[in-house]
Amino acid sequence: MRSFYVPLLLTVAGNIVYHISQKSVPRTASPPITMMLAYLVGAVLCGILALLDPTERSLAASVKESARASIAIGIGVASVEMGYLWPTASAGRSASRRFSRAWRSRCS
Repeated sequence: MRSFYVPLLLTVAGNIVYHISQKSVPRTASPPITMMLAYLVGAVLCGILALLDPTERSLAASVKESARASIAIGIGVASVEMGYLWPTASAGRSASRRFSRAWRSRCS
C-alpha cells in the first residue's frame, strides 16, 4: 500500500510547489538563468533520490540504457518551460489582463 501512496503524494506535492513557484518568478529575472537554477536543484534532488532507488542497477548501466531518451526528455522539458516562461516574463500581468478582458467580452 505504501508503494502506491508515496509516489502519489510526492507527485501532488511537487505539482503544488511547481505551480506556485512558477507563478512567483519575478518578471525581471532572466528565464534561462531561472530554469538553469531550477534544474540544478532538481538534479541535486534526483542524485539524492538515486541513492534511495530500490533497483539493483549500477549507475553506469542506468546511464547507458537511458542516455538518448534522457537527452530527448531534457530538450522537450526545457523547450516547454522556456516557451512558458519567456512570454510570461516579457508580458507579465498585462497579458493575463488582456486575456481576461477578451474572455469576459466573449462570454457576455
